[in-house]
Amino acid sequence: MLGAYLLLVPVGRAVAGPGGLDVRAKYEENLVAAALARHGLVLEPNPEGKLIERVVIEAREVILPGDFPLSRYLPWTFLNRFHMRTREYIIAQELLFRVGQPYRTDLVEESGRNLRSLFILSVARLVAARGSQPDRVVVLVLTKDQWSLRLNSEFTLDAGAGRFRLDFLSFSLTEHNLLGRNKALAFNFALNPGRYTVGLSYTDPRIWSSRHQIGATANLYFSRDAGQLEGGVLQVLVGRPLFSLRTQWAWEASVQFQQSKVRDFHAGDLRILCFSGSGMLRIETAQRPCAEGDERVPNIFGRRLISGSLSLSRSFGIVNKLNLTAGFRLGSVEHYLTEDLPEELSDGARRALRGRLPRSESASGPFVSLTAFRAEFVRLKNINTFALTEDFRIGPSIELEIRYANPNFGFSSHFLELSGAYRHIFLFRDNILSMSVAGGMRIQDGVLPGTLLVNQDLAALVRNVSPRFGPFRLHLAARLRMRAHDLDNVFFTLGSDSGLRGFAPRALSGRNYYLVNAELRTLALNLWTLHVGGVVFYDAGDTPDRLQEGQWRQNVGVGIRLLIPQFNRGVLRLDLGFPLEPPATGPYAPTFSAEFGQAF
Repeated sequence: MLGAYLLLVPVGRAVAGPGGLDVRAKYEENLVAAALARHGLVLEPNPEGKLIERVVIEAREVILPGDFPLSRYLPWTFLNRFHMRTREYIIAQELLFRVGQPYRTDLVEESGRNLRSLFILSVARLVAARGSQPDRVVVLVLTKDQWSLRLNSEFTLDAGAGRFRLDFLSFSLTEHNLLGRNKALAFNFALNPGRYTVGLSYTDPRIWSSRHQIGATANLYFSRDAGQLEGGVLQVLVGRPLFSLRTQWAWEASVQFQQSKVRDFHAGDLRILCFSGSGMLRIETAQRPCAEGDERVPNIFGRRLISGSLSLSRSFGIVNKLNLTAGFRLGSVEHYLTEDLPEELSDGARRALRGRLPRSESASGPFVSLTAFRAEFVRLKNINTFALTEDFRIGPSIELEIRYANPNFGFSSHFLELSGAYRHIFLFRDNILSMSVAGGMRIQDGVLPGTLLVNQDLAALVRNVSPRFGPFRLHLAARLRMRAHDLDNVFFTLGSDSGLRGFAPRALSGRNYYLVNAELRTLALNLWTLHVGGVVFYDAGDTPDRLQEGQWRQNVGVGIRLLIPQFNRGVLRLDLGFPLEPPATGPYAPTFSAEFGQAF
């Protein structure tokens, strides 16, 4: 009923209720107007080139008077006592301009993008105001914190015929703004159908207010059924990023160790492979169950990874950008059968499963990459979230990389790997069209009979976001992914966790995939600072091992989107999908899914 109501509300004009409630999504605009009035400032329509005489930083608390219902009677702002507001110097150090310099729109806009990229802020707006003389301006920097001590979470709920379960959960009890200094310390916990993860992480994007950064993560893995320790991961990254379009040099170094068990799940159950006594394994499905004499092989294996890299980047240009990176990369990955397999499993079934595993290898050597793009940005709203500014880079971009591995560098593999991508985003008035194609391959002898070209990969994506018509936008997307001569034995999955919302998570599995999505989304209904929207959608796709064998698995559905900007910039997605096909077994039932972020 709420979704149907949202489709009918004329969001383009004010609808006032008791107490002056305005359902228009003008969250940022109202904050800017109030800040200008508070400081006695008036907008400057033509600030370019004028002298910056003052920078006013207004860092607002998470919760302001009137943000939540019944503010006149309930002291919601008391909650700010449990949050340390971002210190002004943390905001100031992200600005790429200073008092006494001429106002340059490109630097002010880039400063705003840098601030909006900080997780600790829900709002970051920079506006120019009139100065004390006609040739001077004041820059108002308005920010509003997100709640920093928080239980950050990602989750996927799955509900269908006879099931309602938490398919995936990841959360971290994190202080993202430690002492108001934009440093994050977190206790991590994650749950998937096969294991628990617990650990700690620390991130400092500005070591001692420099441009150098560090991040470290240490997690342990425990099996979900027995609670036994089965591995973990240790990651450390240090470096200095290209923090501005004018930054010329950057570097990065990273190391990682990981040992884990990889489990392939379908709707909460370990995916079963059928072995008939000879030949290859095949996936058991409701349409094609294992035969009576087949061995049923659980799809589980072990993985051990050690990797490291060191790179140096040089950036050229300001508007027309060219970034060149050179570095050295090494890694050793081993895939193996684990003790989780049934003892009675035959040697033939074990050999077949071993042949299905990703290839183990050790490789080291240099790489060179190139990225070219035009630094043209636009600020839009109501694309992937509600009422908050979203930054998009429009125009073309190209990425190319060459990697060479040779035993002379210490590990055994010898290959040449090539990859590239082309992307283009077009903006026609209020219409956004994005297209991308990416591909890669490896030239390697002696690993696959009859060919030197292995790990061939092709991906394509087209997406269009229509202009507003009434309270609506139409979102369309189509994507394709194909692999051939695959040493890594990659299997793609589709389901309610990946854009096919009428089916259980990871319901479909195969070596290629294609997916089409269409959503009619409403603009936001603004209830105090809670933003609510509705969608109707259509999804279709499949994951065939060969494209000519693919089918058209379809669903339709309805959903709700929620945004509370004090706690997240992304929406909460609640969708109910109805498959357009009868079930292979059991009664027909829709699938309910919920998670943070849009479906596409």
